[in-house]
Amino acid sequence: MIFGFFGKKKAQQRQQNSRIRADLESEREGLTVELEMLEKKMNVELGDENMDRTTTRSRYPKRIVELRIQIDAIGRKLDTLSDS
Repeated sequence: MIFGFFGKKKAQQRQQNSRIRADLESEREGLTVELEMLEKKMNVELGDENMDRTTTRSRYPKRIVELRIQIDAIGRKLDTLSDS
């Protein structure tokens, strides 16, 4: 009976890790899509001569850096999950 308990516990841990991995991957995918959209929007606005460039240059790069940091952090979490 003792051996059966450890098998169940490992199975539960694997299930929990796969759930966490799926959540992190979906969050990373969403952040990546948002990052791509912001980069495209910034490139379009920088190419337009009529737009105010000061707001574009100050607003979007900050959010882009934040998104890249979050995506990198999620990638590190996924790496630690796959190692264990």
